[in-house]
Amino acid sequence: GTLGARNDVRCMSIEKKLGIKASPTAVMQYGEADGAVGYLVGEENQGLSIMFGMMNHARFAVGLQGLSVAERGYQQAVDYAQNRVQGTPLDCSPGASIAHHPDVLRLLSVMRAEIEAMRGLTVIGGAALDLARHGPDEDKAKLDERASLLIPVIKGWLTERAVTLTSDAVQVHGGMGFIEETGAAQHYRDSRILPIYEGTTAIQANDLVFRKTLRDGGASVRALLSEMEADLTGLNQKLAKPMRRALAITHQTLDFLCGTANDPRRSAVSSVDWLMMLGWLCGGWVMARSGHVVAAGKAQGFSQSFLDAKRVTADIYLQQCLPELEKLARVITSGGDAVLAMDPEWLTRH
Repeated sequence: GTLGARNDVRCMSIEKKLGIKASPTAVMQYGEADGAVGYLVGEENQGLSIMFGMMNHARFAVGLQGLSVAERGYQQAVDYAQNRVQGTPLDCSPGASIAHHPDVLRLLSVMRAEIEAMRGLTVIGGAALDLARHGPDEDKAKLDERASLLIPVIKGWLTERAVTLTSDAVQVHGGMGFIEETGAAQHYRDSRILPIYEGTTAIQANDLVFRKTLRDGGASVRALLSEMEADLTGLNQKLAKPMRRALAITHQTLDFLCGTANDPRRSAVSSVDWLMMLGWLCGGWVMARSGHVVAAGKAQGFSQSFLDAKRVTADIYLQQCLPELEKLARVITSGGDAVLAMDPEWLTRH
């Protein structure tokens, strides 16, 4: 056989990018000379439906990328901090590593807590995706609805946090993090595309607020909140109290969004904050459950240090991370009007 006539498709150039340089991005030219030949994939007139199915999985996968690069940055930062000696940390002997400095300890501890919350939410979302297709028939519709609700949160929250967490990993390295030799900067650069491709955070947020929140009057979100509330039964107050407060605030914010649904610009200006708010809440849900498993003695076959770390990590998330939700709720309910009062013409300095 022979290759046949060449299709009129040409690579014109390879883009020079901030990150993910091992993945070439090209400028392609189709049909400039003889007309490019395209091929039908799937059934005719089913392209939009197929695309949305593909995009759901792609967006979940990009959220997983965010988790992965954040984890890699965290591991490298921990290794550096446990081996780097600079100054004498408070209440420590000379020679103690910088991991003992309170602020470095704060950075790394919060990174660990966020990443564990991100991983737990990814597992919940992935399970919903799988079971919506392969689970019992009577549960498929409910699970498909849950997966559809969680995917913009997984894609948006995990990737936005990955940028911050990889930046924190650079910070732990100090000046050496700014030097390419350590590799910390690469994680930061590579993470920056994640809130952009396969739909920017704003696109995920518009999908979440208009199609997943307001279209059914908040019913899907309320079903998720009810499940979270049920999971708090039996938890000790240290775990349950922060989550109950966060859930009450989320209910109030949801009521506000539904009450202003007739003003689409008002909904849109709050959409990213709403997405991030649900991300922080879902993370609290994951970590409260994790802390309960340890506190109730249900985790078997693990070392005591592993269990102690899980318990403390859950507390760190609930005390250090979950309060971000309250700030976002205040912005949603009172900050949008100020932004919408801005005339785009005023953005140019005069």
